[in-house]
Amino acid sequence: MTTLSEKSNKKNSNILSTLDIVICAMVAALMFVGAQISLPIGPVPFTLQTFMLFTMMIALGGKRTSIGVGVYLLIGAIGAPVFAGFKGGIDSLLGPTGGFLIGFLVASLAFILLDFLLALLRKKLSTKKAKYIYYAILILICDVVMYVFGLAWFIKVYSAANGSEGIFMNALKWCLIPFIIPDLVKIVFAIIVGTTLKPILGKNK
Repeated sequence: MTTLSEKSNKKNSNILSTLDIVICAMVAALMFVGAQISLPIGPVPFTLQTFMLFTMMIALGGKRTSIGVGVYLLIGAIGAPVFAGFKGGIDSLLGPTGGFLIGFLVASLAFILLDFLLALLRKKLSTKKAKYIYYAILILICDVVMYVFGLAWFIKVYSAANGSEGIFMNALKWCLIPFIIPDLVKIVFAIIVGTTLKPILGKNK
């Protein structure tokens, strides 16, 4: 029979602790910092946001990362200049490249689902190499999910304003191809940094 104390502890475990709130705020802050380290190479600038995102997903888990990214997007939506190039406002989210910003949240939610489905496998990983491979697979899938979402959004919004002729190939040329190699490099470093920080920042939630 469950005691009142056990019920209370169970209830409290489902509520974000003060540490969780601080960590979520840290995620939002890191997303802001990553956004400002940018190189405008086209409609979608090259930033370090994906590196920050992937690192935090591994180190903190999908739940706290998702909340932090949600806070970041909310702050930007209400007008704070937290997006790349110190931009902000709802127009940044509803514009052609807004899908990639929202894609950060979609990717972190995908990480939660994948990590949950593969929890048994994760617990059996005993070597560092095996853990690297595990997180590489998860992050690559999340990266693909983010790009599919972002590209679909870009094509829909851009074509509505400029016509759909050649939009698919242009979207690939502007929003995907230039980022493939940089993203692979960021994934490698995110896995190294994330797995290093994970024991320090605590158990994933």
